[in-house]
Amino acid sequence: MQLIRTSLKGLGLLALALIVVTALSAAPTHAQGQAEVWTVEYYDNLNLTGSPVYSEVIGPELDLGEGYLNWEWANAHSELGPEWSARFTLISHLDAGNYSFRLMCSDGCRMYLNSYLLFDQWEGQYPTWYDQRVLPIPARTYTFTVDYFSHHGTGVVSAAIEPTEQDPSVPDANFTPPTTLRTITTDGQGGGPMPSAPIPPAPPGQQTSVWTAEYFDNVNLEGTPFYTETIGPFLEAEWGWQWEHRFPELVDTGWSARFTLVTYLQEGNYKFNLSANDGGRLYINGILILDQWEGGYPTWHQLRLLRVAAGWHVITVEFNNRYGIGRVSAPIDPTTDAPSQHDLDLIITPASTSLMPDGQGGGPMPSVGPAVTSVQLPAGGVAADQDNPKAFISSGYMNWRWLEGGYAGNYVYTPNGETEMTMWGRWNYIFPQAGYYDVYTYIPVHVNATTNARYRVFHDNTLSPVITVNQATHGNQWVYLGSFYFQAGGAQYVYLNDLTFEADGRYDVVFDAVAFVPGD
Repeated sequence: MQLIRTSLKGLGLLALALIVVTALSAAPTHAQGQAEVWTVEYYDNLNLTGSPVYSEVIGPELDLGEGYLNWEWANAHSELGPEWSARFTLISHLDAGNYSFRLMCSDGCRMYLNSYLLFDQWEGQYPTWYDQRVLPIPARTYTFTVDYFSHHGTGVVSAAIEPTEQDPSVPDANFTPPTTLRTITTDGQGGGPMPSAPIPPAPPGQQTSVWTAEYFDNVNLEGTPFYTETIGPFLEAEWGWQWEHRFPELVDTGWSARFTLVTYLQEGNYKFNLSANDGGRLYINGILILDQWEGGYPTWHQLRLLRVAAGWHVITVEFNNRYGIGRVSAPIDPTTDAPSQHDLDLIITPASTSLMPDGQGGGPMPSVGPAVTSVQLPAGGVAADQDNPKAFISSGYMNWRWLEGGYAGNYVYTPNGETEMTMWGRWNYIFPQAGYYDVYTYIPVHVNATTNARYRVFHDNTLSPVITVNQATHGNQWVYLGSFYFQAGGAQYVYLNDLTFEADGRYDVVFDAVAFVPGD
């Protein structure tokens, strides 16, 4: 009997590429007489179109090591870019018997046995083991293909093919694998079949790839949010010491949050999961389907499997953190399993317009205000530079790095974080009089700058929404952050940290100077 297990895994959302093929009997061979290996083709787009930019042969046992699809891969093949795809192909002989097939990935993947589509997760989601399928397999040589795409530079994909003593489900008991091989087409969907119907446009004004997060200074979501941002595309959040440093007044008194996602779901069955510490609730289109508001040790609460009609849906997660470290996670997985008897007649219809959120939260750079392409201050402005200890307060020195250049001859930078904040800086200024001020930040030329620096302005006892700046495309510029009303005096500032939601450690967040220009 033979065991085949293949995987290209990530640690969390860090990229960890791992391909393992283990044979418990003599290794089979290809028709050409070559020992069993995987052929891998890499493409510089999300849809496996055009010619591969690079091909290689891997296996039969190979651990490619941490970082293969992160900084190592980027250095070796910078032409691949942050959005890429790959096709993994294996020819292997299977003895007769029942086999378990599984597939996991982030962002999206498909798996074929000859021409039969075993799994289709091409839309992408948080990495998880998709539903296991047990199939009866005659003794034969088969071709296995895994198509994969990565939207954010890092990658997670894992496929397992294992002999098992389990019996197939009733629908799969009479499964007969096709003898024909898969025909590769360039249809823009990874070589597989096109969707049965195109996805309609998103509702007007809606952000559809991120969660809008609203934070409250109490445990019951009462009053007005004191802080709003966008996170994602996956809701997998953990707040430890960095939350304590950002908002120390909430550590002992507790806080709560509401996370909202507008997403398109194809018709089918879905597993809705919720894990929270302390407490959480999950709604779909205003319907409460999971309720663990009283809280407890973080664990996968009992999932709810529901039938969903095709359309745009609003997913809402409410969360409370009464003390200490908080954690919340809410994956949504398509499945071929059927709902329970209790939920058979419950079909989730698309959300009405009235259920759509108002689109508030972190957004792009303001559309007004010029970027000043000079190291000189904007006219009438006063600078607070990162090199001035009276004007710039930071989190310490563990990850700061210095370079010459920038506004006053030098600047600092730190590697970005994907899901956690480690380093932060705050520019302070004592305002001589109350009024409106235009706020700018200076971006020096930096070869590896982030595309998603997330600034906040604390002014007049108010913390602004996130203001995102593409530092990679604004080198040697004063970038306008907006006009804000400031009280006379101090304790008001511009804030930036290293959290960018890009591949962990892949980019640098740059800290130089900010400028305040009195308004008319």
